[in-house]
Amino acid sequence: EPDALDIPDPPQVPFKQGMTPEEYLQAAGYDTASFTKSGDALIDAIPKLNEITPMYILEYLLLPAFVVFVLSVITTPLQDKYLFGKEYEVDWSGRSGRLYQLFFGGDVDAVPDAEPDIKFSRIDELTEARAAEQGPLVDVMQRARAQALADQEARAKEEAASEEASAANTPKRY
Repeated sequence: EPDALDIPDPPQVPFKQGMTPEEYLQAAGYDTASFTKSGDALIDAIPKLNEITPMYILEYLLLPAFVVFVLSVITTPLQDKYLFGKEYEVDWSGRSGRLYQLFFGGDVDAVPDAEPDIKFSRIDELTEARAAEQGPLVDVMQRARAQALADQEARAKEEAASEEASAANTPKRY
């Protein structure tokens, strides 16, 4: 009586020169078509090297990307309205934009700028804000910043002094 764990011996197939693994398995009686599917839809969707052609790139990469692009352009005002609560007028003709004005001879500067969402500070405002900060880490950073500035000034003085010394030691040519 055969044991459930016994694995039958594979059939003896003569190996011929230049035989591929698929041909060998077919000659041994195995269904090689079932071996090609991994059972994972993502892995099976990856094309083989000989399947990648310009038509494949157009149909399976560029065309879906273009469809997603068009859908996102069309639905952006709806997303802004329903998801973010922003409502505005959309000029679908494109004639009020800077690109249209640039390409068709209009005044680009006449197109009003939208107010930016991020406010950038000036350097004097940032230094005032840093000076007003408090806490142990801030004190350490202020000391480190002061030390770095002092080191930088000392290096600049040393370089200036060495340049003056080298200029004094260099013989003048007439």
